[in-house]
Order: sequence, then structure tokens, then C-alpha cells
Amino acid sequence: MKSVNITTLIALSTLSLMPLASHATIPNLGFDEGEGNTFTEWTATPVTGVTGHTEPLPPPATGTNRFPRIHEGKNFKPATPFDCGQAPFSGNCTVTFIYRTHNNGDNPNPLRVTGSGGLDQPFPASAAWSAPVSVPLGLCGRNKTIQFASLKGQVDIDNVADSCNAVPEPGSMLALGAGLASLIAVRRRAKR
Repeated sequence: MKSVNITTLIALSTLSLMPLASHATIPNLGFDEGEGNTFTEWTATPVTGVTGHTEPLPPPATGTNRFPRIHEGKNFKPATPFDCGQAPFSGNCTVTFIYRTHNNGDNPNPLRVTGSGGLDQPFPASAAWSAPVSVPLGLCGRNKTIQFASLKGQVDIDNVADSCNAVPEPGSMLALGAGLASLIAVRRRAKR
């Protein structure tokens, strides 16, 4: 049986230390019962300059197909800022969600999403649930915010989730290259 030399051990340990992805902490795994989110982790506030109702409709007490309905003139957002990714933070934070709109009249963009990283994006009316939509919140890190505003009629949102797409730092790329080069060198020596 061949013994493993120190170069192989270093190469394998270097490759195993490479971070590939990070998970996030937005307070939602879905609004349906059993998916981890309670509506107490979210809050509704008035949209400046838009008149409307006072609160989103309450969700059904139990079961599936629970989602918040944001009334005209309201923001709906996590009650506290959330962390996107894990320390050390590197990469880009995105939030993905689906939505649909009701009673939007002549407003072609009844949903406005704002948040960290200068996010301020309007979304068009959609009578059916939209395909998943992603919005950028800047670099991964702590204290991220996002809010959904109904500018006309009502807006339903669901499946809100954030993610941090890790971008390897130069040092990580150097370590990966060194690990791969070491494995190649060991393989060549073994063939001789």
C-alpha cells in the first residue's frame, strides 16, 4: 500500500477549505404553515405620498396558500434588518420572490421594491403569480433591508428568500490554484 505524502495532504486540505456558498437569514422560508415564517417577523408601514388601507390582510389561521396581501399605500418588510450570507462576507446578495396584483386600475407598475444597495425597482401588474423575480441588495453583509410597496390596488407576495452568491477572493483563488497544482504534481510523480 502506498503512503500519502505531505504534498497530497496539503493539496486536499487546501481544496476542502474553499467556501463555495453562503446561506442567508431573511425571516421567511415561505408563508405557508410549517415553512418557518410567522407574520410577526414582518411589519406594514405607510408609503409616503400614497393613501390607502391600514394593514395587510391577516393570513388564514392554518394551512397552505398563506401569503401577505399588501394594500394600497402600504410597505411590507421584515421587522428587523437581516444578514445576507455568513462572515467573512463576500459576494452579492439577492432576494427572490413571486407576486401578483389586484385592482391596479391604470397603474402599469403597482409594485415598488426598495432596499439596501440603492434598490428602487418598479414591477408591472400581474394578475397571475409571477415567475420568480430576483432583485440585488448590493454586497453580502449585515443589516440588509427590503420592502414591498403597493402603489395602487393590492399586491400579494410569497416565497421571499435571499441568497449570497459567494465570489472567491484573490487569496482563495490562489489557494485553489496551489491545491490543484499540487495534485497535478503528485499525479505526474506517481506516473514516473
